[in-house]
Amino acid sequence: MHNRYDHLDGLRGLAALAVLLGHLEALILTAASTQGVYPGPSGILPSLYLALTSGTLAVAIFFILSGFVLIKKFDETRSSRVLLGAAVKRYFRLTPPIFASMVLAYLLYRFIGPHTAEASRIIGGHGWLEARPNTSMPLSEVFEYGLFSTIIGRSAYNGVLWTMNIEFAGSLLLFCFAAVFYSSPRYILIAAVTASVSVLAFGETAIHLSMFLLGSTFLKFKSLKINEIGAITLICIGLFAGAVRVTWPEFQSVTALLSLSGNAANAFQLAINSFGAALIVTAACFCPTLQSKISGAACRYLGRISFSLYLIHLPVYFTIGAWTITELAPFWGVKISSAVACLVVVGLSLLIAHFFAATVDKFAMKLADGVGAGIISLLNRQQPTFRHGHSIGSIPVMNSPTLGGAIDPSSTAARRSNM
Repeated sequence: MHNRYDHLDGLRGLAALAVLLGHLEALILTAASTQGVYPGPSGILPSLYLALTSGTLAVAIFFILSGFVLIKKFDETRSSRVLLGAAVKRYFRLTPPIFASMVLAYLLYRFIGPHTAEASRIIGGHGWLEARPNTSMPLSEVFEYGLFSTIIGRSAYNGVLWTMNIEFAGSLLLFCFAAVFYSSPRYILIAAVTASVSVLAFGETAIHLSMFLLGSTFLKFKSLKINEIGAITLICIGLFAGAVRVTWPEFQSVTALLSLSGNAANAFQLAINSFGAALIVTAACFCPTLQSKISGAACRYLGRISFSLYLIHLPVYFTIGAWTITELAPFWGVKISSAVACLVVVGLSLLIAHFFAATVDKFAMKLADGVGAGIISLLNRQQPTFRHGHSIGSIPVMNSPTLGGAIDPSSTAARRSNM
């Protein structure tokens, strides 16, 4: 059954696919090269590939979509129960899939092992691939990062977990911010000032967190519509901005002119990439034609498995994918073995993600809904009542005409929000 936010699932699915293909850049460009070795990041083909598969662009899209989806129900109800319930549920929504991905990573590293260093050597050298862990994964990492990635973030064995603590912190900060300011007619201005000051003070982390605020402001423009030409323009500019890298000579000239270096230059690049993400999400949210295109069955399916696909693809790549190259290259050559390895990684990742989405992800949704509803019910029972049954809620109303009913888990996009 379709709903009016299918396009958000579709966009999230496309972003997750872009992350997967972006991480496979070394193999795909090797398979497409004429010399049969990795050609390096410069040139027309690598630049075009980066524009379509930029990881920083995709992650910023995830964060903006989370800001939109997580506040959507509150925007409709203005009920403080919705915010409190969403905050309580967030850890339980994120953690089961993360933990399961670390169990999978442990099993893959234990029984197949990492082969990234050898794979890098075979394709002619690739710094990022060669720098991946070349030892078995300790069992302690399953519990340390599987249970606490929402707090500590990055794992060397599953690099995408660096976004999980930002996702968790960004969600909670957004709920607090919305509780205080969302009903204000100046919410957009307040959010913009808060984001700007935070970015100037804290740099890259604040840029990521600001994407949640940005996503929530999109709900203030319900009547905005963009035509096809406008949407295409925004997407093209967004893809270019998302591909900008600090290593570009042109970018280095700009940073030198602005006296930016080191972390400041990296933050400037991230800001440009995030701006590109904002343009793409704007096109997706406000162009009816684009919405219909990315609400198709294939995009909706990718959206359904996007969180699982995001979490599991790197362990599959570093073990099975890299092993495939090392085994096939002596017989089939570097180009063909790289192409086959790509197909193996994509196919297995989609298959495992499908299974995860149908089991672990669904369990996480039910667990989060149950915990949220249980805690709200407990708080309601503890509220004092007067003779006529009216209660003094311990939960602030925030100018809402009603405290609302039970937490509504019906929105597909809201229930699947992960980035």
